[in-house]
Amino acid sequence: MKLNIEYLQNYNKDWGELGYKHAGDAGFDLRAAISERIVLKPHDYMPIPTGVKFQLETGKIPVGLNYEI
Repeated sequence: MKLNIEYLQNYNKDWGELGYKHAGDAGFDLRAAISERIVLKPHDYMPIPTGVKFQLETGKIPVGLNYEI
């Protein structure tokens, strides 16, 4: 599997590049690319910008797994 990451203009360069902290990690943390604090109440939702966009290239889809696009 290949992960392509593009850092957008609102990504803070001080955060460093995205990556796995330990071998075998299943994912990595994203930060909110915002200038002011956002407080959500229970059941609230809103899109939060991360400053990145990424694409996973997985190759062949294993038999027996379903993927929605």
